[in-house]
Amino acid sequence: MESKPSEQPTFSSLLSAGSGGSGQLLRGDLDDHTTLQPITPGKLDPKNPELASQLLNSLQNLAIGGTKAVGLTSQGDVYGWGEDSEKLGEKMHIHIQPILLLSNHKVTKISCGWAHNICSTQNNQVFVWGEGKFGQLGFGKDQMMYVSKPTPLHIENNNIEIVDVVAGFRQSYIVTNQAKIICFGSNKTLELGQETKDAIISSPITLDLADKGVKSLKKLDAGQRFVVTLDQDGGLYGWGCNKYGQLGQLPEKKKAHPVTKLGISFKISDISCGWNHTLALTDDEQAWITGRGNFGQQGNNKNEDIFGFHLVKLDKEVKLKRIKSGSEAGYVVTEEDEVYVWGWNEHGNLATGDKEDRISPVKLDINLKGKDPQIFCGGAAVIIGLR
Repeated sequence: MESKPSEQPTFSSLLSAGSGGSGQLLRGDLDDHTTLQPITPGKLDPKNPELASQLLNSLQNLAIGGTKAVGLTSQGDVYGWGEDSEKLGEKMHIHIQPILLLSNHKVTKISCGWAHNICSTQNNQVFVWGEGKFGQLGFGKDQMMYVSKPTPLHIENNNIEIVDVVAGFRQSYIVTNQAKIICFGSNKTLELGQETKDAIISSPITLDLADKGVKSLKKLDAGQRFVVTLDQDGGLYGWGCNKYGQLGQLPEKKKAHPVTKLGISFKISDISCGWNHTLALTDDEQAWITGRGNFGQQGNNKNEDIFGFHLVKLDKEVKLKRIKSGSEAGYVVTEEDEVYVWGWNEHGNLATGDKEDRISPVKLDINLKGKDPQIFCGGAAVIIGLR
């Protein structure tokens, strides 16, 4: 999937917008911001701007959850900011400046759920931290309700290679090179892809997609109560809740779906899940979407749910190179590095200069040509990394 830390370029600069209430924007305050502005060393750490500059210049990947965010440096170290606590139920601390969470482990993958995090290293180690009351930390009988620092999670190796880790809303997924997914957490609506005796699975279990003819997985992403995967041939598989059409048009209407091949007539190169919608990038560089639309997430000039993928129409014909789903919003980047946004905007997370929802895509009034913008978002915060 992604390259090793030493092979991936760092960001030349970062821009942020949206909700600052959890400290995720790195703007030195807890305010909402409705336009994209640079994250500067002086605002990030007024007392130590030189150290802040060194950190910003070393970041090469980010992940934003509902209340937290993490950054990965070119050395494979992990920094975190946002809400934190020593244990569940205690008053939350808000870190508006990044703190070093993990070093000397050469981390390659990072991911944030609503209130927990997961990362993996070059040596197939997995670390988890944050909230764990739904089993999303995977510690089994020793399940802890809250872990404030990255803690190793033992995974049976069996000659597998970890290619990605994904933190769902209240679940965790470890994707291996054998089309096997190691997962744990809440399984109330089959978010783990299989029926289990208990609604909360706090020890790792394995979901084997080889039974479906899948040889390898190119991508896995998780919404609030559902999961979508992209296989090596551009085919989609999904499972979990389809209340709003987030899995598309399925033959049966039921509360929870096991692993199902999603019927699409085009090949997919990338996927991104919001809380209740799925955004897909096709091989011909167009965006298609399905699912909830109460805030305009479907981008079709309506506030309605759609059960089935449909084309996201922009104000002109253009090829896309990148897609990203916010919690209840959509973001796409064109080949010319233009950014289009739509959906929920209560905290200014669309960066349109206001807090009005958008029911169809609008282009942001900012020149990013030649800067290859990469979008990271979660909850109501968005950070754009420029190369």
